[in-house]
Amino acid sequence: MGRVRESGRLFEDALDIRRKLGIRKHEGQHLANVAMLHKDVGRFDDAEREFTSALEILRRAGDGKFLGLCLGHLASLYLETGRRLKAEQTFERALQIHRRAGNSRLEAVFLSSRSEVFLQSGRVERAERDLKRALALDRELGNRRSEGIALGNLGIVYRRTGRVAEAMQAYESALSIHREVSNRAFEGLVLGNLGNLLAEQGRRKEALDSYEQALRIHVETRNRRNEGLTLGNKASLYLEMGRLDLASRTLCRAVSLLRNVGDPRYLGLVLCDAVPLKLAQHRFEAARNAWTEGAALLRSCGDIRALESKRADVRSAFEKAGVPFRTPHRNEDKA
Repeated sequence: MGRVRESGRLFEDALDIRRKLGIRKHEGQHLANVAMLHKDVGRFDDAEREFTSALEILRRAGDGKFLGLCLGHLASLYLETGRRLKAEQTFERALQIHRRAGNSRLEAVFLSSRSEVFLQSGRVERAERDLKRALALDRELGNRRSEGIALGNLGIVYRRTGRVAEAMQAYESALSIHREVSNRAFEGLVLGNLGNLLAEQGRRKEALDSYEQALRIHVETRNRRNEGLTLGNKASLYLEMGRLDLASRTLCRAVSLLRNVGDPRYLGLVLCDAVPLKLAQHRFEAARNAWTEGAALLRSCGDIRALESKRADVRSAFEKAGVPFRTPHRNEDKA
């Protein structure tokens, strides 16, 4: 964090110089870079404020390339903070700019990013179409880093549509590329997703190993958001293995991390996944509270696909425990 603060000071000093020079285009570009720095460390309010200022300057300066880049990163921020509709609209504006400019490299980057919007809203075919278009552009341009990201996202699509062999192949190809180009952050993401796939196939030892590798990378890259989600998935696996104490401790770490990060969607997912553990511990009221809060968070993000999937899982867990299941009403939303 000390290096981040030092980088922030350097950015601010450089911004003062650009303002004194009166070159508005460069000022806008610099503000966008400051916003990206804030976003990377989870300072979302600061990032949104700087992105908004940068966009206004870049529009007036007529800097289309950087305007499209700024819009794409702002869309990603909206998605990370649960504003899916705004994210979709902003991604579309960014993509239109890149297409008009013939900037295929950035078109591929943001097509891949936008696929998460479609995945969250259950539009899997749209997500797959975006990712295959991004992959074709990346391969045509030789952009290995972006190709690896698209392949990792395509693995998620294949997993969710039951294409296990294709998902495994996509994850393995993505990992190979991420290691080739030293993209540690995305290597960690793919290892976490691979762990989910292995767990679903009953390959628990391999899944735990994949989660452990992912967690080491998330800590190294300071990705607390995905560290929290991976801990939540690991806790669910411990529960399946009957290791309740480990599951409980791991879950507490996951929830604490995600509350501090302020990610409503990931926190909602982990809280819903916490219900079976709390039921197994005979903490019935805690299980109901976790479901009520988790469902409210997912609804607030507009992730109806995940909400309905978790509702079915939670209902089944309550029935198995012989405890009445109650669906939270809209007026119980806390987010």
